[in-house]
Amino acid sequence: MPKFRIINAEKDVVQEAEFESNEKAYDWFKEQSDAADDSLGYGLEVNYDGEWEFLDQTDGGTNTSGSDN
Repeated sequence: MPKFRIINAEKDVVQEAEFESNEKAYDWFKEQSDAADDSLGYGLEVNYDGEWEFLDQTDGGTNTSGSDN
């Protein structure tokens, strides 16, 4: 099961959890009080093949390929 983490603006890990899908992880991220919509600098990362990458959630889809899009 993939591992996800929330990081703050200083790149400190705030929380970690495992989820079956990117969508469930993103819902978890949105529910966290520290990662409110008005809190700048928080991000969601996924451990993909042993490397942490930002998880993009755009247009209702999930992109784990970084900033290539």
